[in-house]
Amino acid sequence: STFRSAFALRVACAFNPEIALREMKANIQKLGAKSLRRVFSLVDVEMHSVYLHEVLADAYHPLRLAAALRLATVKDDAALGFLLDKCFFGENWERGPAFASLAHWGKERVSRAVFELLAQGAVSFEQFTASALLAYVDLNDQVLATSPGFHSYIPGLLRSGSQEQVKFALSWIAKLGVGRLFRETLADVIRSNRSRDKGSPAKMHLSVYEALKGERFRGVIMLL
Repeated sequence: STFRSAFALRVACAFNPEIALREMKANIQKLGAKSLRRVFSLVDVEMHSVYLHEVLADAYHPLRLAAALRLATVKDDAALGFLLDKCFFGENWERGPAFASLAHWGKERVSRAVFELLAQGAVSFEQFTASALLAYVDLNDQVLATSPGFHSYIPGLLRSGSQEQVKFALSWIAKLGVGRLFRETLADVIRSNRSRDKGSPAKMHLSVYEALKGERFRGVIMLL
């Protein structure tokens, strides 16, 4: 059965994954996504590190994710980039286990890796804020402040983003003290908020004031 084949493959891989996969190649095609992720779960990473890296490097290998998840247990940076890519661009069934595996590296290391992707333009701020990583990564002020992507993306987020996205944008403008760069857009936020919710604009006004606090008196005048 598929279950027995998956279990037999896991046990065989614990002894020698390269030989096991060669001998049981036909059975791999029958396994589901969950079973594929477990194939290397019993493999000794240090003993078979070279082979796991070979699988990870093969763009068409069906067990790339399984190899990356196993390498994650020893904080192998070769797997970190692959798993982050899955968090942003992977299929739904890949994103969950990929995100969970990031705990092996911890927030600080994962945050640095995400900053590099943002700085390189490999990932946009729109993709970042839409991912589960937004709640996990500790954003770096300097990277955000100097990134062209931040300055081109934030105005669009303020104008047409969801309520949560607008809050995110305002909080980071305030934290970075770059309200002067988005003065007109922030004024538009006040105007649109008044037209949408005439009953309780005070909370949004306060958030915008926080974003404009670097403007001192000018910020207060804009709110009035």
